[in-house]
Amino acid sequence: MNIGINYDKIDAVTGFNYVGMMKCELVQQQFSGSNKLIKNNTYQLKMFIRPVIYKTYGYYGSSLSWSNPNFGILTVKLRKSKMRYSIENTICSSSNYCDKLSENSGNTIQILNETITLNIYPNGNWYELNATFKAPSDAESYDWVVIELSDQESNCDTYILIDDVSITMDCDDCSRTSGCMNPSTNDVHWACSAEATNCAPNNYLKFWNLDNVKKAELYIYNVNSALISSSVVKSENGITNPIYWDGKNINGGFEMVPGPYLYELHMWNDCGKAPVFKNSFEKSHFGTGPSSYPPVYEYSDIITPKACCQNDIYVDNITWKARV
Repeated sequence: MNIGINYDKIDAVTGFNYVGMMKCELVQQQFSGSNKLIKNNTYQLKMFIRPVIYKTYGYYGSSLSWSNPNFGILTVKLRKSKMRYSIENTICSSSNYCDKLSENSGNTIQILNETITLNIYPNGNWYELNATFKAPSDAESYDWVVIELSDQESNCDTYILIDDVSITMDCDDCSRTSGCMNPSTNDVHWACSAEATNCAPNNYLKFWNLDNVKKAELYIYNVNSALISSSVVKSENGITNPIYWDGKNINGGFEMVPGPYLYELHMWNDCGKAPVFKNSFEKSHFGTGPSSYPPVYEYSDIITPKACCQNDIYVDNITWKARV
């Protein structure tokens, strides 16, 4: 349907796609697996909007002012369930389309309520919106994020484009141990055999890219979910070296038999606790070659700030210069 605009002439903020919203419409996404919110952590919502005006038609953003009372309200909410219309009706003038099924207010947390007018957000540009919120104690129950656009007019005058919606952990960017934690692993364990030409530690189960992680706990389980091994690594300035599993159990250091196993890597930094990094992996065989142990790294508990901090900091006979 031609509604008076050539979308080919509007570029996305990144990539090639974006979403258009008119009065009362919803955009919803359910968190899944390890992407769920973690209680008491602080998060930042970021998204881009772009108001659109259709001059040809008497609706879909036809107004040239969008001034009060002709404005839109963009809300973003966390919910314990999907939001539903009171009647599945897509006719804009119907109150049933704009009215949503009422639910207990305890099922919804509003994290953004932004008034959209052309005075604030002139037509023809993308604008970034941000909101910071703290996940509640029952954060895992809020597994839906809902974006809704409402309108003060009865003729569906408000229409916007939405792009690049993200929710990420938020904290002090000046800290060495802040931001999202994105570890890497080889997902395999090769024991050192007599025939092997490349022994441990390179071929042991290994985790790296932990530079902004302050604390990591590694757990190894068998396929019956029985705990085989556990280890803890802490570093106030980030874990800058790999973490290994040596293929042995937690009691007595006996080497485990070949076969499938599971790992869980729990990580913390200044932003809070990350989603658990977990997967299955294969242990290749018994180690029959010469003993080869993964290195053990020592870390200082003295915090050395990044250069982005606004003031010079004197630590352990060293001055860390500010970068203004």
